[in-house]
Amino acid sequence: SNQSGIARKLFNYEDYFKVQAQMQKLLAQKGVWLDAAYSSMYFEESDEAELLKFPSQRKPRPGALFAETLDWDIDKEKSVFVGDNISDMEMAKNMGLKQAYLIENPNLEKTNQKEIAYKFKKVKALTDIFG
Repeated sequence: SNQSGIARKLFNYEDYFKVQAQMQKLLAQKGVWLDAAYSSMYFEESDEAELLKFPSQRKPRPGALFAETLDWDIDKEKSVFVGDNISDMEMAKNMGLKQAYLIENPNLEKTNQKEIAYKFKKVKALTDIFG
């Protein structure tokens, strides 16, 4: 996931990991487990040198796939990609995934109007996907 909010000081690492843990807990209650989660904290206007590294790992750029493809044998037919931004759907397209879901996000309504040549489903919440 793109997490430039850390570089922009909207939240900190501890907040990010708390949200990640809560998301994994809620998914586990539905019988869904994450094998891994990858994030890019990159933000081009950051004043922290560490957060300026690896701009190619920011979605939807292909570098974001590097660690995932090294760590996992991704089955593109069975994998599910979930995001709340049209750039997430561009990433799913770049990965060649067959299943992608765009969670409605009122804060990104204008951004998410962009048309891309990729078929994905719009949902209101994760529970619409995993029940």
